[in-house]
Amino acid sequence: MTSFMVDHGDHAIAHNILQSAVSNLGTILLDLNGRLRGMNEAVHGQAAPLWEEQQRKWDGDYHEMVARLHSGTTAVLNIHETFLEGDRNSARAIL
Repeated sequence: MTSFMVDHGDHAIAHNILQSAVSNLGTILLDLNGRLRGMNEAVHGQAAPLWEEQQRKWDGDYHEMVARLHSGTTAVLNIHETFLEGDRNSARAIL
């Protein structure tokens, strides 16, 4: 009987590394946003709206990274389940 095994161990390691990096980035952004919260009151002129725009952009980019990481993880888990289901179906067909 032919058998195969799909090992997603490296994916789990890579996911944990990425999750940690994204989490650290989230902490940095929270700190940065906290420090910049008073920018409008401290700065008068044309620079304040530019800071607000940049802050919205990096917040949006961060949330997009989180969503993509979640989406990628979900896709790999679905692939893993598809392989397992195929293996189970093959075993049933042989028996």
